[in-house]
Amino acid sequence: MVHYIVMLALTGALPLGLAMYAWQRRTEPAVGAFIVAAAAGSLWPLLILAEIAAPGLEFKSWLVRVRPPLILVAVSALLVMALRHGDWKGSTKLSLAFLAPVPAFSLLFNFLPATQGWFQHDFRLHPQIPQVLAYENGIWARFYEVYVPLLAFSVIGILLAQAKLHRGLYRRRSLMLAAGVGAPTLLYVMQLSGLTAWTNYNLPPLGMAITGLCGAWVVLRDRSLDLIPIARTAIFEQWPQPVLIVNQRGEVMDANPAADTILGAGLGSPVHTLNQPWSRELQGYDGRAPKHGELVVDGASYAYDARPLLDEQGEWQGWLLVGQNVTERVLARAELENLNASLRREIQQRRATEARLLETHRIETIGRLSGGVAHEFNNLTMVINGYAHLVLSRLGENDPNRAAVEAIAQAGEEAARLTAQLLDFSRKQVMQADLVDARMLVREARHMWITLLGERGRLRFEDHEAAQEAGAWVSADASKLREALTQLILNARDSIRGGGLVTVAVDVLPVKPGTLLRSPGMPPGEYVRISITDTGIGMDEATLARAFEPFFSTKDVGQGSGLGLSSAYGIARQFGGTLELESVPGAGTTARLYLPSRTGPAEAEPAPPADVDPGVHIPAHILIVEDQSDVRALLRALLEADGHQVQEASGAAAALRIIQDDASRLDLLVTDLVMPGLSGQELIRRLEDSAPGLPVLVISAYSGEDAPRAGAFLRKPFTSEQFSREVARLLQGRFTMDR
Repeated sequence: MVHYIVMLALTGALPLGLAMYAWQRRTEPAVGAFIVAAAAGSLWPLLILAEIAAPGLEFKSWLVRVRPPLILVAVSALLVMALRHGDWKGSTKLSLAFLAPVPAFSLLFNFLPATQGWFQHDFRLHPQIPQVLAYENGIWARFYEVYVPLLAFSVIGILLAQAKLHRGLYRRRSLMLAAGVGAPTLLYVMQLSGLTAWTNYNLPPLGMAITGLCGAWVVLRDRSLDLIPIARTAIFEQWPQPVLIVNQRGEVMDANPAADTILGAGLGSPVHTLNQPWSRELQGYDGRAPKHGELVVDGASYAYDARPLLDEQGEWQGWLLVGQNVTERVLARAELENLNASLRREIQQRRATEARLLETHRIETIGRLSGGVAHEFNNLTMVINGYAHLVLSRLGENDPNRAAVEAIAQAGEEAARLTAQLLDFSRKQVMQADLVDARMLVREARHMWITLLGERGRLRFEDHEAAQEAGAWVSADASKLREALTQLILNARDSIRGGGLVTVAVDVLPVKPGTLLRSPGMPPGEYVRISITDTGIGMDEATLARAFEPFFSTKDVGQGSGLGLSSAYGIARQFGGTLELESVPGAGTTARLYLPSRTGPAEAEPAPPADVDPGVHIPAHILIVEDQSDVRALLRALLEADGHQVQEASGAAAALRIIQDDASRLDLLVTDLVMPGLSGQELIRRLEDSAPGLPVLVISAYSGEDAPRAGAFLRKPFTSEQFSREVARLLQGRFTMDR
């Protein structure tokens, strides 16, 4: 008996001390329920001690009647703790409403005279332990004996379910609480089943010590029961993004403050009453399948993720919506898209520039090839034309061979014209650059161009009145510039149909770097632009890419040589400009010729009078320097036909030896510029020392070599009349000076 009393004292004192210690934290979640459970559980063994110590039967019976309601309060408080551990707020309220009357009924049934027999009655001293009472149980006592274990097992079941659901710390806490509730329950079962020798003693109160220790460990040390509400408040209530929980009927069951502000989500309200555009976005959504999307609300962009909520059995119970403000991400994405678009445009521009550079290099390569071929062919046509005219000069008008020779001469002249166009394209044609008013040149050529167009189209000139008096000066060879523009007019004529229109405009404008597509490397500055626009059939991209290639033509066989555009492009490049083409199939073509703008002359200088008599040939001693033997032979024949004495040299070195031996007899030097070994330019420079007064006639088809400071220049191919006239002019000038 003494051991039992000591254990009762310890069992009662320990939970009561823990309850008093926890009182200062009574406002924290679940601490209040622990205080009630610990206090009620401690009174259970203390009341048994009081029963043992009480002197009379009446007082002992009063103490016995008080114990059952206290036991019910302790077990009910443990149930509340278990529910709060799982954060079951709604269930806690229901359980309190259900459990509150049971202890009250037990107390009333035990003390009211009319119902004393319902619970405990016929109190008497225990025959074996006279310090305590024995009694009989009524109907309500039978209910009590079933109700208390079931309530205890419910608490244990809830805690074990939480242990299965959670992991780590939460599992340990759930098991700790389950062990605390299970201790007095296990002693009760052992006593009922006779598994203990102390069958006459009330053993379950001894388990309250274990219950108090386990509850204190969880509530006061680990403070587990207040972590879930705090975490829910931190994550759900204070989360800045909207979170919405909707039930099966489409009603809002829970929403954080952000959802209430942004979505207008009132508890219990249907989803279709949310703020726009949320209600429209979620219209028809039943929550059974995931849904994702983005929408704009008052200038802010939101992304949302809606997912179904399933219970432990996989049954659908509702759905959850989580929103996120993604305005910064959308703006960053838009900025990234703009940067990507700019990068794509830059890449496209770079590729276009590279393509234009490759096209320019290709054209340059073709130009060098065609220039070399044209130079060699130039010498051949010169020989053909020269001998043809020489033969014609010796044939009579009625000679039967004259028609054949004239046909040869005509074919040679056509070949010379094509060769000249090739040299224009390759920019190796010799041109005499001078200041030319492009606006005046166009005005003077309009009548010729109108005649060329004929009935196929009309010609219109665009010239602003304010610019009519101002010149558009360029540095160019007027005849070559006119030839280039005429080629563009002819191309326009061939592309239009009856009633078409060709428009010519001249303006002066600044050009920035990279403005000109075909020539992105053109230096910036002020340029004169001559535009020729037609309303013809136009060209596609493939045709436009090959438009400047020599001999490329879309015309029928026999209607063009394919050198018009390439020749015009070469002339423009020769004078520091370029030619741009813009065309749309079915809408026409615009050719724009750009030349660097120049300042006009202050006063035009009068041309020197022509004082050469072409019929006068003064016999002279002339040295021919030419590396091509057939050209050299032709020049000798032409000069000898005019009565001159001729010496030949196949190169500059041989010519220098002749001049050194017989310089005094020479009256004129005729030399090519481009020759193997020493060039004609070097030969002329050395003549300044050995024969300073000797006239020089330079013949060449190249423009890359600078014309000499002294002497005259004659471009290949030339006719016999041109050659004879230039030789006569130089000789007349020499003999006039000698006199």
